[in-house]
Amino acid sequence: VDRLRGYELLYGRMSAGLRAEVSVERMRHWLESICYFKQVTDDSLALIALRLELSVFAVKETGTLPGRLSVAHRGLAAIGGRIYSAGMVWGEDIVCRRELMRDHHLFSLTFLEVYSIQKDAFDDALRKMSIQEQFVIERSRRWFTMRALLDPRLRELYRQEVLGESDKSSTVYKGEQCVRDKL
Repeated sequence: VDRLRGYELLYGRMSAGLRAEVSVERMRHWLESICYFKQVTDDSLALIALRLELSVFAVKETGTLPGRLSVAHRGLAAIGGRIYSAGMVWGEDIVCRRELMRDHHLFSLTFLEVYSIQKDAFDDALRKMSIQEQFVIERSRRWFTMRALLDPRLRELYRQEVLGESDKSSTVYKGEQCVRDKL
């Protein structure tokens, strides 16, 4: 904890430009491991990296980081039956509408440090990116939305809240069935 406080103190004394550069370099490896960040500039990565928040969990602690893109910075966590170690990412569906995002409940197996960005901060950063980078992320949004719609619970929610429908004869349902048949 003292080490983290020391970093925050040092970080607070940096100029805005240096803070952005250090943030990108610290987080570059895992940011670029996310499909929709592979083709964005350092300036756009800085928009995300500067908005990251640190959460710390004790051993055997449970927690939820709803509506967030997260990375395990240090330690081990169990999330949805999978073990996540340093550098592993979850919550990539942050590009989707909030209703289609999954909640990620974690159980820390060791002392755990997690960096994450909230949906609102992510969307704010996205609005400040170039048109080309927004296009890349929009393509990813479509892919994650299609994946989310394969979940029956989310599909029904999408039908009711977004389309105002609930019967299975809708065009959207037929399109989903077509996608599911191809998988």
